[in-house]
Amino acid sequence: MRRKKTVDILIISLIVIIISASTGLLYTKLKTDRITSDIEVGKDINTLILVHNKGELIFSELFMYNSNTGKGSLFDIPGNMGSIINKLKKMDRIDVLFEEENPTIYTEKVSKILNTDIPYYLSINLDNFSKIVDLYEGVDLFIANPVELLDKDNLVLLPSGNLVVDGSKTVSYLQYQDDSLSVIEHISRRQKVLQSLFHQFSAHIEFLKSKEFLTYLNSYINTNLKKDAFISFFNLFTNLDIERLVFQRVLGNTRLVGEKNLLFPHYEGKLLRETVQQTITSLANTEVISADELNVTIEILNATDQSGLASRTAQVYKSFGYDVARVANYEKEVRDTTVVISWNGDRTIAEKVSDIILCKDISYEPDIYFENNLNTNNSEIIIILGKDFDGRYCKE
Repeated sequence: MRRKKTVDILIISLIVIIISASTGLLYTKLKTDRITSDIEVGKDINTLILVHNKGELIFSELFMYNSNTGKGSLFDIPGNMGSIINKLKKMDRIDVLFEEENPTIYTEKVSKILNTDIPYYLSINLDNFSKIVDLYEGVDLFIANPVELLDKDNLVLLPSGNLVVDGSKTVSYLQYQDDSLSVIEHISRRQKVLQSLFHQFSAHIEFLKSKEFLTYLNSYINTNLKKDAFISFFNLFTNLDIERLVFQRVLGNTRLVGEKNLLFPHYEGKLLRETVQQTITSLANTEVISADELNVTIEILNATDQSGLASRTAQVYKSFGYDVARVANYEKEVRDTTVVISWNGDRTIAEKVSDIILCKDISYEPDIYFENNLNTNNSEIIIILGKDFDGRYCKE
């Protein structure tokens, strides 16, 4: 009897062990990391890339990736953007919230300003950024004009043209300040550097198979991505349409607050939030955008007594990627209503342009508004702003 009990206990114990092992094996097979899970359900992967030096934020870019279409965007987040900083109980730059060891608070602030979820961050100091570039065997950069920069106490000349640049020179190029360049050109420079680095991520995806390589890469980046998610994140660059990466930036006015120049987004941030949502919608669009839609040029004329209206409206259209060829006053008359005029008769483009400001009046007869059918800039679309336009939308 005692022997039978012993056998029964052994059998039960063996069954428990087998069930536990099977359950553990099944769990391991079914378990997926956060990035893979997001991709499987078609979720957008928004990741804030922060580059800093000695505790000071140099720049931050929001990388937005649509896992269904493979389209992506880099959205520049200026550190001098003005906002109420609760812990300081005053208006200040948002980068005062940046902490090298814990970028979460800064990331959450950016998420709130943009009104979009940013679950992931990659925080990299300049020295490690240089090491990452070298780890991927340099980046390809197009230098429009020769640049003299200080690299490790040595004066280095980067000639114009296409160059493969190592990590140290890439970092120096990022930090190089040229007073002749605009803020837009400086932003474009670092976005192009990141785009080139994304190319390297995609071209050398096999590097991720090396444990030694992954150890180095992981040690250079402070991130809230776990190990498997970290690998999956870098794997997604094989599907990213890098050539058509969308570049965006924050548009606004700079004002002196205290002793600091702060950037305040147009229309109290409404335009910025709309631009983010427009970008998300654009990345999700599976349709191929025609060259005509990408290259359409717009002219904006102010037919009201409100000064600066055309210039502010131009910022709205630029944020959507349109080329605004000219802003001016409409000399013929003051108008009550806004009209969008198509010079080439393309209804699709005219409707898309008018939808941005909710303008219902579209004309395909330019001669009604312009003597001798005069179009000095050969713009495809001319918008004449009337009194019904409130600076963002046409009122009913």
